[in-house]
Amino acid sequence: MSKEPGIFELDKIKSLHDEMNRVDEEIPIWLPLAGPILAVIGFIVFLITMISVPMAGPGAALGGLGMFLFLSFIGAILQLYLVYKWLDVINNHFDRVRRLFKELSRYLEARGYKDLGRRVADDISDTEYKFGGEKSPVLWAILVFLIPILIWYVLHVVNKSLSKVGYGEYSILQRIDTLVKDLGLDVRPPDYKKFRDIPDRNTILYIVLSIITLGLFQIYWAYAVTKDINEHFRVHRLEEANLINCIENIPVSSEGGS
Repeated sequence: MSKEPGIFELDKIKSLHDEMNRVDEEIPIWLPLAGPILAVIGFIVFLITMISVPMAGPGAALGGLGMFLFLSFIGAILQLYLVYKWLDVINNHFDRVRRLFKELSRYLEARGYKDLGRRVADDISDTEYKFGGEKSPVLWAILVFLIPILIWYVLHVVNKSLSKVGYGEYSILQRIDTLVKDLGLDVRPPDYKKFRDIPDRNTILYIVLSIITLGLFQIYWAYAVTKDINEHFRVHRLEEANLINCIENIPVSSEGGS
Protein backbone atom coordinates (compact mmCIF):
# COMPACT_ATOMS: atom_id res chain seq x y z
CA MET A 1 0.00 0.00 0.00
CA SER A 2 1.53 3.32 -1.11
CA LYS A 3 2.03 6.16 1.36
CA GLU A 4 0.01 9.35 1.21
CA PRO A 5 1.77 11.76 -1.22
CA GLY A 6 3.96 14.26 0.63
CA ILE A 7 3.88 12.47 4.00
CA PHE A 8 7.69 12.38 4.20
CA GLU A 9 7.97 16.11 3.46
CA LEU A 10 5.18 16.88 5.95
CA ASP A 11 7.02 15.02 8.71
CA LYS A 12 10.16 17.04 7.99
CA ILE A 13 8.16 20.29 8.09
CA LYS A 14 6.78 19.32 11.50
CA SER A 15 10.25 18.43 12.70
CA LEU A 16 11.60 21.83 11.61
CA HIS A 17 8.64 23.49 13.32
CA ASP A 18 9.55 21.65 16.53
CA GLU A 19 13.04 23.14 16.29
CA MET A 20 11.55 26.60 16.69
CA ASN A 21 11.67 26.72 20.50
CA ARG A 22 15.38 25.90 20.42
CA VAL A 23 16.43 27.95 17.40
CA ASP A 24 14.21 31.05 17.58
CA GLU A 25 15.51 32.10 20.98
CA GLU A 26 14.29 35.50 22.12
CA ILE A 27 16.91 37.95 23.33
CA PRO A 28 16.34 39.42 26.82
CA ILE A 29 14.92 42.89 26.21
CA TRP A 30 17.01 44.32 29.06
CA LEU A 31 20.27 43.32 27.39
CA PRO A 32 20.61 46.42 25.12
CA LEU A 33 20.05 48.62 28.19
CA ALA A 34 22.34 46.82 30.65
CA GLY A 35 25.68 48.01 29.24
CA PRO A 36 24.83 51.74 29.13
CA ILE A 37 23.17 51.59 32.57
CA LEU A 38 26.27 50.01 34.12
CA ALA A 39 28.48 52.67 32.52
CA VAL A 40 26.25 55.47 33.87
CA ILE A 41 26.25 53.93 37.37
CA GLY A 42 30.03 53.67 37.27
CA PHE A 43 30.34 57.31 36.18
CA ILE A 44 28.02 58.48 38.97
CA VAL A 45 30.05 56.52 41.52
CA PHE A 46 33.22 58.14 40.15
CA LEU A 47 31.73 61.64 40.43
CA ILE A 48 30.59 61.01 43.99
CA THR A 49 34.05 59.80 45.02
CA MET A 50 35.68 62.81 43.35
CA ILE A 51 33.42 65.15 45.32
CA SER A 52 34.31 63.33 48.53
CA VAL A 53 38.09 63.53 47.96
CA PRO A 54 38.63 66.44 50.41
CA MET A 55 37.17 64.34 53.23
CA ALA A 56 38.00 60.77 52.19
CA GLY A 57 41.35 61.40 50.54
CA PRO A 58 42.73 60.50 47.07
CA GLY A 59 42.18 56.80 47.70
CA ALA A 60 38.43 57.37 47.28
CA ALA A 61 38.98 58.85 43.83
CA LEU A 62 41.08 55.87 42.79
CA GLY A 63 38.41 53.52 44.10
CA GLY A 64 35.72 55.41 42.21
CA LEU A 65 37.78 55.33 39.03
CA GLY A 66 38.34 51.61 39.45
CA MET A 67 34.61 51.01 39.93
CA PHE A 68 33.84 53.10 36.84
CA LEU A 69 36.34 51.15 34.73
CA PHE A 70 35.10 47.82 36.05
CA LEU A 71 31.41 48.55 35.38
CA SER A 72 32.25 49.99 31.97
CA PHE A 73 34.19 46.83 31.14
CA ILE A 74 31.25 44.61 32.16
CA GLY A 75 28.94 46.83 30.10
CA ALA A 76 31.23 46.48 27.07
CA ILE A 77 31.23 42.68 27.44
CA LEU A 78 27.42 42.68 27.54
CA GLN A 79 27.38 44.86 24.41
CA LEU A 80 29.64 42.44 22.56
CA TYR A 81 27.47 39.53 23.67
CA LEU A 82 24.44 41.40 22.31
CA VAL A 83 26.15 41.81 18.91
CA TYR A 84 26.91 38.09 18.93
CA LYS A 85 23.30 37.19 19.83
CA TRP A 86 21.77 39.45 17.16
CA LEU A 87 23.71 37.82 14.35
CA ASP A 88 23.53 34.31 15.78
CA VAL A 89 19.73 34.23 16.16
CA ILE A 90 19.18 35.83 12.73
CA ASN A 91 21.46 33.26 11.06
CA ASN A 92 19.84 30.32 12.86
CA HIS A 93 16.32 31.57 12.22
CA PHE A 94 16.91 32.03 8.52
CA ASP A 95 18.53 28.62 8.19
CA ARG A 96 15.54 26.97 9.87
CA VAL A 97 12.82 28.74 7.87
CA ARG A 98 14.79 28.27 4.64
CA ARG A 99 14.81 24.51 5.20
CA LEU A 100 11.17 24.55 6.29
CA PHE A 101 10.00 26.33 3.14
CA LYS A 102 12.13 24.12 0.91
CA GLU A 103 10.29 21.14 2.38
CA LEU A 104 7.02 23.02 1.84
CA SER A 105 7.94 23.42 -1.83
CA ARG A 106 8.62 19.69 -2.14
CA TYR A 107 5.41 18.88 -0.26
CA LEU A 108 3.31 20.96 -2.64
CA GLU A 109 4.90 19.30 -5.65
CA ALA A 110 4.32 15.86 -4.13
CA ARG A 111 0.63 16.76 -3.62
CA GLY A 112 0.38 17.67 -7.27
CA TYR A 113 0.73 21.46 -7.07
CA LYS A 114 3.90 21.50 -9.10
CA ASP A 115 3.65 25.08 -10.38
CA LEU A 116 2.99 26.44 -6.90
CA GLY A 117 5.83 24.35 -5.49
CA ARG A 118 8.22 25.83 -8.04
CA ARG A 119 7.04 29.35 -7.25
CA VAL A 120 7.72 28.78 -3.54
CA ALA A 121 11.18 27.44 -4.43
CA ASP A 122 11.81 30.60 -6.48
CA ASP A 123 10.74 32.74 -3.51
CA ILE A 124 13.23 30.91 -1.31
CA SER A 125 16.05 31.40 -3.82
CA ASP A 126 15.22 35.10 -4.12
CA THR A 127 15.24 35.51 -0.34
CA GLU A 128 18.55 33.65 -0.05
CA TYR A 129 20.06 36.01 -2.63
CA LYS A 130 18.76 39.12 -0.84
CA PHE A 131 19.85 37.81 2.56
CA GLY A 132 23.38 37.73 1.19
CA GLY A 133 24.85 34.98 3.35
CA GLU A 134 25.51 34.65 7.06
CA LYS A 135 27.58 37.18 9.02
CA SER A 136 29.94 35.59 11.55
CA PRO A 137 28.73 36.49 15.08
CA VAL A 138 32.17 35.93 16.62
CA LEU A 139 34.03 37.92 13.97
CA TRP A 140 31.68 40.89 14.18
CA ALA A 141 31.70 40.89 17.98
CA ILE A 142 35.51 41.12 17.82
CA LEU A 143 35.39 43.86 15.17
CA VAL A 144 32.92 45.91 17.24
CA PHE A 145 35.24 45.52 20.24
CA LEU A 146 38.16 46.86 18.19
CA ILE A 147 36.18 49.51 16.29
CA PRO A 148 33.03 50.36 18.33
CA ILE A 149 31.53 52.50 15.57
CA LEU A 150 30.97 49.29 13.56
CA ILE A 151 27.99 48.55 15.77
CA TRP A 152 26.06 50.91 13.49
CA TYR A 153 26.79 48.60 10.57
CA VAL A 154 25.73 45.57 12.60
CA LEU A 155 22.45 47.28 13.55
CA HIS A 156 21.91 48.06 9.87
CA VAL A 157 22.60 44.46 8.82
CA VAL A 158 20.35 42.95 11.49
CA ASN A 159 17.42 45.19 10.64
CA LYS A 160 17.73 44.76 6.87
CA SER A 161 18.29 40.99 7.13
CA LEU A 162 15.20 40.57 9.31
CA SER A 163 13.16 42.69 6.88
CA LYS A 164 14.32 40.63 3.89
CA VAL A 165 13.52 37.33 5.62
CA GLY A 166 10.14 38.62 6.74
CA TYR A 167 9.21 39.79 3.25
CA GLY A 168 10.27 36.46 1.75
CA GLU A 169 8.09 34.63 4.27
CA TYR A 170 5.25 37.03 3.48
CA SER A 171 5.44 36.18 -0.23
CA ILE A 172 5.40 32.42 0.38
CA LEU A 173 2.59 32.46 2.94
CA GLN A 174 0.52 34.73 0.73
CA ARG A 175 0.61 31.96 -1.88
CA ILE A 176 -0.59 29.45 0.72
CA ASP A 177 -3.39 31.82 1.73
CA THR A 178 -4.50 32.09 -1.90
CA LEU A 179 -4.43 28.30 -2.32
CA VAL A 180 -6.50 27.75 0.83
CA LYS A 181 -9.12 30.22 -0.39
CA ASP A 182 -9.16 28.80 -3.93
CA LEU A 183 -9.70 25.29 -2.53
CA GLY A 184 -12.37 26.52 -0.11
CA LEU A 185 -10.70 24.82 2.86
CA ASP A 186 -12.32 25.35 6.25
CA VAL A 187 -9.05 26.19 8.02
CA ARG A 188 -7.42 29.37 9.26
CA PRO A 189 -4.45 30.23 7.04
CA PRO A 190 -1.40 31.93 8.55
CA ASP A 191 -1.70 35.70 8.78
CA TYR A 192 0.95 36.39 6.16
CA LYS A 193 0.72 40.18 6.59
CA LYS A 194 2.27 39.93 10.06
CA PHE A 195 5.49 38.65 8.53
CA ARG A 196 5.95 41.90 6.65
CA ASP A 197 5.33 44.10 9.70
CA ILE A 198 9.01 44.67 10.46
CA PRO A 199 10.02 48.35 10.68
CA ASP A 200 12.46 49.24 7.91
CA ARG A 201 14.59 51.62 9.95
CA ASN A 202 16.46 54.44 8.20
CA THR A 203 20.10 53.72 9.01
CA ILE A 204 21.45 57.15 8.00
CA LEU A 205 18.82 58.97 10.07
CA TYR A 206 19.47 56.71 13.07
CA ILE A 207 23.24 57.31 12.86
CA VAL A 208 22.72 61.07 12.72
CA LEU A 209 20.38 60.96 15.72
CA SER A 210 22.88 58.78 17.60
CA ILE A 211 25.63 61.36 16.98
CA ILE A 212 23.44 64.35 17.90
CA THR A 213 22.29 62.72 21.16
CA LEU A 214 25.84 61.59 22.05
CA GLY A 215 24.88 57.93 21.82
CA LEU A 216 21.55 58.07 23.68
CA PHE A 217 19.52 57.36 20.53
CA GLN A 218 21.79 54.40 19.76
CA ILE A 219 20.55 52.79 22.99
CA TYR A 220 16.98 53.09 21.72
CA TRP A 221 18.05 51.76 18.31
CA ALA A 222 19.59 48.65 19.88
CA TYR A 223 16.49 48.17 22.04
CA ALA A 224 14.16 48.55 19.03
CA VAL A 225 16.08 46.06 16.88
CA THR A 226 16.06 43.52 19.72
CA LYS A 227 12.32 44.04 20.12
CA ASP A 228 11.79 43.57 16.35
CA ILE A 229 13.57 40.20 16.47
CA ASN A 230 11.56 38.97 19.46
CA GLU A 231 8.24 40.06 17.97
CA HIS A 232 9.04 38.32 14.68
CA PHE A 233 9.76 35.10 16.55
CA ARG A 234 6.43 35.42 18.39
CA VAL A 235 4.64 35.74 15.06
CA HIS A 236 6.25 32.46 13.99
CA ARG A 237 5.08 30.73 17.17
CA LEU A 238 1.51 31.83 16.47
CA GLU A 239 1.36 31.32 12.72
CA GLU A 240 3.52 28.27 11.92
CA ALA A 241 0.97 26.00 13.62
CA ASN A 242 -1.71 27.49 11.33
CA LEU A 243 0.52 26.82 8.33
CA ILE A 244 0.92 23.16 9.24
CA ASN A 245 -2.80 22.79 9.86
CA CYS A 246 -3.47 24.27 6.42
CA ILE A 247 -1.12 22.09 4.45
CA GLU A 248 -2.30 18.94 6.25
CA ASN A 249 -5.75 19.66 4.83
CA ILE A 250 -4.62 20.35 1.27
CA PRO A 251 -6.03 17.54 -0.92
CA VAL A 252 -4.01 15.79 -3.59
CA SER A 253 -4.45 17.68 -6.83
CA SER A 254 -6.19 15.94 -9.68
CA GLU A 255 -3.20 16.93 -11.78
CA GLY A 256 -0.92 14.53 -9.93
CA GLY A 257 0.92 13.58 -6.82
CA SER A 258 3.01 10.53 -6.16
